[in-house]
Amino acid sequence: MTAQERPSPDIEHNPSASPGIENVELFPALPGGVLARNHQAAAFLEQDQFSQAEPLLREALAIAEAAAGPQHPFIGTILNNLAFAYQGQGLYSQAEAHYERSLAIAEEALGPDHPQAGTALTNLGSLYNDQGLYLQAERLLLRALEITEAALGSEHPDVAAILTHLAAAYQRQDLLSRAEPLFERALAISEDAYGPEHARVGHTLNGLALLYLDQGRFEEAEQSFLRALSIAEATLSSEHPFVATVTHNLAILLSNWGRLEEAEPLHLRSLAISEASFDPEHPDIADNLDGLASLYVQQQRHSEAEPLFERALAIRESVFGQGHPAVASVSNNLGVSYLEQGRFEEAEPLLERAILIAEQAFGDEHSDVGIYLNSLAILYFDQGRLEETVPLFERALSIIEASLGADHRDVGPALTNLAVVYDALGDHAQASQLMERGVELYQMTLGPDHPLTITARNFLQQLQ
Repeated sequence: MTAQERPSPDIEHNPSASPGIENVELFPALPGGVLARNHQAAAFLEQDQFSQAEPLLREALAIAEAAAGPQHPFIGTILNNLAFAYQGQGLYSQAEAHYERSLAIAEEALGPDHPQAGTALTNLGSLYNDQGLYLQAERLLLRALEITEAALGSEHPDVAAILTHLAAAYQRQDLLSRAEPLFERALAISEDAYGPEHARVGHTLNGLALLYLDQGRFEEAEQSFLRALSIAEATLSSEHPFVATVTHNLAILLSNWGRLEEAEPLHLRSLAISEASFDPEHPDIADNLDGLASLYVQQQRHSEAEPLFERALAIRESVFGQGHPAVASVSNNLGVSYLEQGRFEEAEPLLERAILIAEQAFGDEHSDVGIYLNSLAILYFDQGRLEETVPLFERALSIIEASLGADHRDVGPALTNLAVVYDALGDHAQASQLMERGVELYQMTLGPDHPLTITARNFLQQLQ
């Protein structure tokens, strides 16, 4: 399942609020209708009402270009906002083209070190994060951070937005130690600039909670998600898409924690909000479907999970293309569902596809590769292909330990699964050693009453 990271790109309002373009004598004047439309659209964007903002911004762009030519700095502002509207609707190719043009205008009209160029770089970096292009995102965001800190100071709210995006890019590359101080710094800046209950603080808390989830720090993740949800419901509305984002992420946390009965209504609520807010092919809906289906797999409700996975896969392939990490995630999840039903011929190509996509997106040593190798190794074991199973589990264990740390919760399945294989091969001592370590890890990260802990502990007792 895929958690959702939704740090908002910067929305640009009218010239009086945009540094560096108050001196309109340098450029042709703009009709009042342009400013009014942009202002109205920006209000829609603040509420994630992307489809309502889009026509206003397209009208503003046409009027502004006719009145002032294609290079007026405020056209860059309109393009930025229109790109954000497209990004919010999952229309990434349109968004990318408009962000790139906004950046080119800012650099040409105002200079490459102007804050408006920094904003354009930030937003293009956030789009690359959405597209799974994390190295490209990192490069742009580091440049944006340098520009913005030099122009506006290190404590400016725009710096917090960049730090949040940059932290997310590091997180998806398994660079968790780099991500955490950036999230913490972004949170401190946002709380100081806006106050502790502002919607921007909620966005940063959601990102920090996702990091805690990845680190297996479930209690801290839950506290941060609950605070982010409280802020979002108070400042936005109970039906706002960001409420759906945080609710979805909280549901994933609870699912991982084994609190399945609490997770299901949250998944259903998140899906309902997203379906009411977006077109049926929006990527957020795919995330909700994938999360709910994964919960159903945990509950052995495979017939309910399968159509949800299939719909999520179709959406992600349509929006992102065949090689996106989110496609790998749902391919693995659907493959695991088939595997648990004994549908091995259907499972194997999906699991192999997930590994290939992850290796191409991240390299051979990313934690996603290790997790997907673990799934394929289980398939081989269930098919009786024991000689092929051991090297896969060993590689999965090595990758996950190296990328996430030896005490991370995702190490547990690789340890316990490898123990089961060694037991089947008759190496009971090695099996007992691995299973004992797995039990200790599960008890530390998931608690003594989690189903995985109980299963591993029972198997260890049998070995002893």
